[in-house]
Amino acid sequence: MKPRCIFLRVVLLYCMLFLISNARMAGAATLTVCPSGPPTCDYSSIQDAIDNATSGADTVEVRAGTYNENITMKDGVNVVNYSTDVPIIDADATNPAVTFNGAFSTGCVLDGFEIKDGGSSGGIYLVGTGVGIGNSTIIQDCDINANSGPGMKVDGGTASTAPTIDNNDIHNNGQEGIYVADGGASTEDLIIKNNNIYSHDTVGKTGINIGGNSYVTIGPNNHIYDNKAGIAFETGNANTQPVAIANNHIQGNDDGGICVTDAITGKLTITENDIEQNGKGGIGMQNACELDITKNEIHDNHRGGIHTGTDVADGGGFAGIMGSAVLTIRQNKVYHNGESGYGGGIDVRHASGTIENNLVYENHRGGIRFGWENQMDDHITDIKNNTVVGNGSATYDMGGGIIYDDLAGEVNDAPSGIPPAPLNIRNNISTHNQKAGIRACFTNTEGTEERDYNLAYANNGTGETDCGYPDNLIMSCTNQNFGGCGGIWNPSPPPPILMDGPNNIIAPPLFKDIANDNYHLQRVSEGDPQDSPAINAGDDNTDMGAYGGDYPIDW
Repeated sequence: MKPRCIFLRVVLLYCMLFLISNARMAGAATLTVCPSGPPTCDYSSIQDAIDNATSGADTVEVRAGTYNENITMKDGVNVVNYSTDVPIIDADATNPAVTFNGAFSTGCVLDGFEIKDGGSSGGIYLVGTGVGIGNSTIIQDCDINANSGPGMKVDGGTASTAPTIDNNDIHNNGQEGIYVADGGASTEDLIIKNNNIYSHDTVGKTGINIGGNSYVTIGPNNHIYDNKAGIAFETGNANTQPVAIANNHIQGNDDGGICVTDAITGKLTITENDIEQNGKGGIGMQNACELDITKNEIHDNHRGGIHTGTDVADGGGFAGIMGSAVLTIRQNKVYHNGESGYGGGIDVRHASGTIENNLVYENHRGGIRFGWENQMDDHITDIKNNTVVGNGSATYDMGGGIIYDDLAGEVNDAPSGIPPAPLNIRNNISTHNQKAGIRACFTNTEGTEERDYNLAYANNGTGETDCGYPDNLIMSCTNQNFGGCGGIWNPSPPPPILMDGPNNIIAPPLFKDIANDNYHLQRVSEGDPQDSPAINAGDDNTDMGAYGGDYPIDW
């Protein structure tokens, strides 16, 4: 053969090899797996395909069938189902069905499998080393069930473990749906979104359980239901990092929607969730914590909407010191809670912080209940711009609007005690409650009354009466609305007016449609007698109630 021809053939072969290599580097190679193996597919074992795949180039595509394997993922190799097939990875009941262990700098995807029969470490086990595991490692569209351990276990180990867990069904596992220990990192949260996490109640386990140094974002669009608790902090290793829970549906969990059992120091932000029909409460705290609870719809929970402690005497079951649950409760709609006979709307007698701009209505016990034991305790300092309507039970003759309680008796005992200042109770509307509208009998500071600019009406059996406001106040009626303290009293005959909160109002609030739970204030035109008296009547010249003040409800 002529030298020129040999040279051309060598050049052509080199070009072909170069093109093949570049095709593989471009991710064009797909290694196929099916139970029968060659010649139908490249492999019969998922693990063999992963081991022979080139990181950053190849995809392992798996067809329908049951694969009795314990597979270990490789960085840069996606493992996906074929078309609409749902292949099953059925483990040996001792080890995880799927393990991510190591440094996943490129990341990879596990997509479209049923994962079952994993051992005590879970159906899927993730632990990062080196650079760790980031959000580019994605577990999606999987059915994770019947594992003896948790459905998924995230263990930070020595490095960040922050995968994206997206659009999976996680159910009927022997332990938690997702167990997180040291997940995420300060630079990248572990992300849990769009999942259905359910049916761990029969084994007394939680949907998602978080502990250690975990940075986690839960949401949006998880549906978490029929577990012992929906989301819990009860690993025994208290979480120390921030966790955000936003835009989820948390429903029908036995012990509650969100439960804090460990003393956590990481801030917990709970925003825009629908939390309903949970067994012991919507959001429950039994230990020290810091929570921002904002714009949630919290309703039809059996124990209560938002509560500290348990049902026993003195609100017991709270393991922290008084005031160590530090709460910002703002712009929530809290209704129809407490039908089990305990709790109510917001029952946070062990807490400190603020309660502002909430709509709290038709709870079976009190609307807002707060307290502390002595002057040295941290405590709730501001209860402002709340609309509190129709709380309490005629059957049991208990449950007021905004009520202080010193924890001297059992949780269902009548409230007692005198709260120490400083405490601002201002700009609230409290009407149609079974017992007093506002009951917090501390002495106002003359000239800067802390308990002032509130509207109370038709509380504690007074019925549809305005108590003679503003000119001929009836003392008994005033005391029934303001719990025997904190009202304004103009007895007749003299002595003349006794001012204890001179800007309080006892008059119909004129809601737009109270029968249909529309608690916006009625507005006709400026100065019209059909306008609500609470319009522009707050201490800041904005409206009283949940739709005025600094943080008006806007949803």
